[in-house]
Amino acid sequence: GIRDYKVTGFRRVLFRSDSEYEKTSELYLSSLIGERWLTNFVIDDYLSLIQNCHEDTFIFSSHFTESFFSLNRSYSQVSKYCKNTNLFEKKLVFFPILSSSHWFLIVLETESCNLKVYDPYIKGSNATVLKSHHSEFLSKLEKEFLNPYCAINLSNTKSFKKEILDRKSTRLNSSHLVISYAV
Repeated sequence: GIRDYKVTGFRRVLFRSDSEYEKTSELYLSSLIGERWLTNFVIDDYLSLIQNCHEDTFIFSSHFTESFFSLNRSYSQVSKYCKNTNLFEKKLVFFPILSSSHWFLIVLETESCNLKVYDPYIKGSNATVLKSHHSEFLSKLEKEFLNPYCAINLSNTKSFKKEILDRKSTRLNSSHLVISYAV
């Protein structure tokens, strides 16, 4: 877990230990300045703060999504990331995804079985290409992870409604959690 924070200027940076701080402080700080790219460390630490505040939320690490989507690991190889958790006892399940140097978020709303992509950069001429790309992620997640998960852990299958939200509608609003993208 996260033990402490280091505050540098106006930026609050999270570290698990002093040795990790020494190794990664430059990396953390450089990714938080200006319009630089966020690292997986920043994404994972921020999402772990959300998970710590909301027990009815489960958040996969960026390591899961890299293993599953980029390295094409099978369900049996990545199921360890949630082995002690019944995902369908949670309200929300987050899958942070880095693809082509771009972060977006897939959210599973377990009660309604909705799978939603939140991406504020779907706009203009790139909208069709990005929506097609995101649809591939949703299909892979459903067919190769969620369907086997449900069959093994719930002894049934579920049908998932998939939706890709553009920058005008990239607001996740739940009774316990609100996340908005600022672009």
